[in-house]
Amino acid sequence: MKNFPSPATGSRARRAFSLIEMIGVLALIAIAATMLVPVFVKQTDMAVATQESATLQSFTTAFQNNIERNQAIPSITNWVTVVATELGLTSNSVALTPRNQTRVLLIDTNGFGALSLPYTQRTSGTPNPITNSTLPRFMVVSSLGLALPALTGTNGPANTTNFNALWNAPNGTVPTNSGSPWIGWKGQASDVNVQRLDLSLLFAHLVLSNSDPTNAPYSIGGSSPINLPAQTNINAYYLLTTPFNLYLANTNLEAAQVLLRDSSWVFSSGGWRRVPSPAPSLTISGTNLVTTTVTVISSNIDDCCHQFNCQSFCTNVCSPKNTYCTTAKCCSDMTNYMSCYQQYAASGFTSSSCRNNLQNCYNTLNNDCGNLCSH
Repeated sequence: MKNFPSPATGSRARRAFSLIEMIGVLALIAIAATMLVPVFVKQTDMAVATQESATLQSFTTAFQNNIERNQAIPSITNWVTVVATELGLTSNSVALTPRNQTRVLLIDTNGFGALSLPYTQRTSGTPNPITNSTLPRFMVVSSLGLALPALTGTNGPANTTNFNALWNAPNGTVPTNSGSPWIGWKGQASDVNVQRLDLSLLFAHLVLSNSDPTNAPYSIGGSSPINLPAQTNINAYYLLTTPFNLYLANTNLEAAQVLLRDSSWVFSSGGWRRVPSPAPSLTISGTNLVTTTVTVISSNIDDCCHQFNCQSFCTNVCSPKNTYCTTAKCCSDMTNYMSCYQQYAASGFTSSSCRNNLQNCYNTLNNDCGNLCSH
C-alpha cells in the first residue's frame, strides 16, 4: 500500500522563500526600476516637448491666419482669445501648458516703430516694416518644468536686447547675456519651448505710379476709388492677401488684384501696366526712374529718333528743346539700366555691388537724357 505524506510533512518538503531571498529580489527590482524609470520619464518628457512645440506652431499659424483674413494685427492683450477662437479651443488650453504653466507672448519693442498695436491696415499702408531694424516680431514662450522667469512682468513688450538674445538662442538653450532674466533661473533649458513669428514676412511691397497728366484711380482693401494725382506714386507695404482694384481713366474697373507678393504698376495712357518692382530710392528729379523707363518701353519703340518716343524718354528728365535726335546711346543706356536692375532684383535688392552698378547706370542715363534734350 502506497504511503502519502501528511500535510505537515508536505509543507516542510516545499521550501519557501527566505527573508533574505525576498530582500534580494526586491533589491533587483529596485535597481531595474532605478535604471528604467529615468528612461521612461525622459521619453515621456520628449513626447510632451514635441507635442508642446507642435502646439505652439499651431498657435502662431492661427495667429498668422487671423491677421491675413482680417487685415489687422491683434493687440497683445487678446492674443489668447484670438488663437482660441481661431482653433476652436478654450482660453485655458491656449494660456496654459499641459503641466499648468503659463505661456507668454513676447513682442520686440523695437519692432513696431512703424506699427502701433492693435494695427488696422489703412489705404495708405505702412512704411517699410523691415528697414531700420524695425522687424515686427513675436515669440510664444512656454516651460514644461518650472515657471518661466519674469521676461516682461506681463505679456507684452520685452527689452530689445533680451528679446534678440532669446530669438537667436539655439533650441534647448536659454540666453546668458548680462542682465538676462534667465540668469539664476532654476529650471532646465530643455524644458523651454520658443515659437518665433516674423510678421515682416506677412507684408508685401506695393508701388502704384502715375505717369499721366490726369488722375489715376485705384482702391485698396475694398475702399472706394481713390485718385492718385499726376506724377505721384504710392509706395507702401500692405498685408498679404490685401485686395486692390485698378481703374481706367474713365473709372471703369480694369483689374481686380490680390496682393500675394511685391507688385508694381504704372498708370500710362489712361490704363495700368504691371512693371518690375522698382529699385528703392532711385529717382530722377523726384520721379521713379523705372516709371520713366517703362514709359519708353510701353510706347511701341520702332525708332529712337521718332518724336513721340523721344518726348516720352525725356519725360521728367528735362524740357525737350529738340525732340528729333539720333541717340542710340540713350537707348543703350536704358538697356544697360534695365539689365542692372534685373541683377539687383535677382539679389533681392540686397547686393551693394549690384546697387552701385545700377546707380552708375542711372547717372549715365540721366546725363545722356539731359544732353539729348539740350541739343
